[in-house]
Amino acid sequence: MYSGKEIIYYIYFSIMLLAKGIGLYEGMPVFNLCLAVSTGVLLLKMAMDSYSLREAACILALVSLGVIIWRKSGEKGPLLYLLMLVGMKDIPVKRVFRIGLLVWGGAFGLQMLLALTGIRTGTVMAHNKLGLGHILRWSFGYPHPNVLHISYVIFIAFLFYVLHLEGKKLVGATVLGFIGNLYIFLYSVSYTGFLLTAVYFICNLYLNLRKNRRKAEDIMLQAVFPCCVVFSVAGPLVLQGKLFEICDKLLNTRFSLSRYFMYHGNWSWLGDRQAQVRAESVNYTLDCSYTYLLMHGGIIIFSIMCVGYFMLIRHYVKENKKKELAVILGLLVAGISEPFLFNTAYKNLSLIFMGNYLFEVLEEKNKEGFRLQILHLGEKKIGISAAVWENMADEVRYQMKKRKYQIAGIGIAAAICGGAAYAFMADVPDSIYILRQGSDRYDEVVYLDENNLPENFHSRIISYKDAQTPMYELKGNIVTVEYVRGIVSCGLWAGVLIPAIYLAIYGSQNKIGDKR
Repeated sequence: MYSGKEIIYYIYFSIMLLAKGIGLYEGMPVFNLCLAVSTGVLLLKMAMDSYSLREAACILALVSLGVIIWRKSGEKGPLLYLLMLVGMKDIPVKRVFRIGLLVWGGAFGLQMLLALTGIRTGTVMAHNKLGLGHILRWSFGYPHPNVLHISYVIFIAFLFYVLHLEGKKLVGATVLGFIGNLYIFLYSVSYTGFLLTAVYFICNLYLNLRKNRRKAEDIMLQAVFPCCVVFSVAGPLVLQGKLFEICDKLLNTRFSLSRYFMYHGNWSWLGDRQAQVRAESVNYTLDCSYTYLLMHGGIIIFSIMCVGYFMLIRHYVKENKKKELAVILGLLVAGISEPFLFNTAYKNLSLIFMGNYLFEVLEEKNKEGFRLQILHLGEKKIGISAAVWENMADEVRYQMKKRKYQIAGIGIAAAICGGAAYAFMADVPDSIYILRQGSDRYDEVVYLDENNLPENFHSRIISYKDAQTPMYELKGNIVTVEYVRGIVSCGLWAGVLIPAIYLAIYGSQNKIGDKR
């Protein structure tokens, strides 16, 4: 059974997840519309909630802080996440993650489908990577290839939290998830995204397979967040010489960027609008979540988040909440080299747990009889049956268990055939043309008129604009890498979809009740 206000929160959450899941970002009119509609929906839910004076005062203070930061610095991220946090009153975390898996998984899958079929490629870059010279980096419809890989991390976090996996099943799922990590890396070529996905898998395996942790291990778990903050904020200011250069290189110049902002920025209590202006003037971006929050959001919100995370992790370590800790710690480590924790990316799932924990603490301390409620609606329970989905899941699990060897054989055969078909049938171009603005090359440009190409032209054109826009012509490994990607994609998707179709057809003809 779901309450009306609970359903309203899921509507708010789904709008924001869908907007980010299909690659919308701040500044786009459609995203701003989604932001306005979802905020209105959330405020409606909050008006239906019943608060103690302590809860009302806390929510008012946090929301007011977010509004002040937004008005003073122009940064919407803190307000966006504070609303997400304070809206979690009386909302079950597991249900939020189930809704999130459905929406985010669908959006992420759609992005991949559109990109692989060439309908919507998104940002495509040509960078010097992997010692292969310039190769293409695909974003699959997201603003940047790094965002593509972080989006995969979020999908995995939703999936592994919702699934009840233990022992060999958890290890097997992790292996499959890591294969997915390799596949996404094949297109994104995001070192940080690849490593951060690996960090989450390692953390999740450790927490779930380790039966009895020692006190020293618990202390180390609680030290992860402080270490992330100190490394991110103090590191760029304190480290010098060779050690700084090593850290800067490992983090792809993120230390240098953080140092620039912290040396030249105004350390403000409530954020600094000039930080964004200065960043745009020199075309710099802060890719560290912690320095981003400190310089753009200000010292107050930075301090509140530090205290909140420290208390949350300490509580979850004591309660031995393994899956929750894996998500939280994995994302916090990711925040060292990615800005998504506190900007408008709406990917910081750890704040769902913080919102839940906040109201647990406030409820424990509540001794008041007075309750504040604006709209006396939304308490009625609404029955939403998930029996159909549960039966389908049971059928899939049953068929997979009973016919695992047939399914494996079909999958392997389909993967080989799919990859081989592409290998023999693909039309391999002589070179690839890409916009100059999408490459880190600095050599001679060419101008191409797509409507007036030479007769012997046999090249691929990426992100064409017009005949006046400068482009680069790239040859060699870039062509080979695209050819290999095509083989892998055709093989992988054939190996996944053909067995899935087989399961669907066979399952529809054989009811689970007839097999037991």
